[in-house]
Amino acid sequence: VSSVMASPVEYTIGGVKIHFPCKAYPSQLAMMNSIMRGLNNGQNCLLESPTGSGKSLALLCSTLGWHHAQFCKSETPGSRKEVHWKCLFKIQIDLLVQYLLIYEHQL
Repeated sequence: VSSVMASPVEYTIGGVKIHFPCKAYPSQLAMMNSIMRGLNNGQNCLLESPTGSGKSLALLCSTLGWHHAQFCKSETPGSRKEVHWKCLFKIQIDLLVQYLLIYEHQL
């Protein structure tokens, strides 16, 4: 199975940089906006979106971006923790993209 990897995109939503593995659907951007608003205000979110709209990816990327922003607030640039976080984040996104590509080809 040959796969074409989309170019990663960086969005800034609610003051948080969100790394997304491809161009997001409008519904994903709306969901990430709601998630950021809830996280930034310490609120719960109840979100609904149809099957196949990319909910899991939007949720994962936005919460990882928010967590990274919170983590880096107390870190100095170039610290070991910051470097470790960037490596971990890239591994998680790469695995998720591989999973989504495999899943897409099974449909």
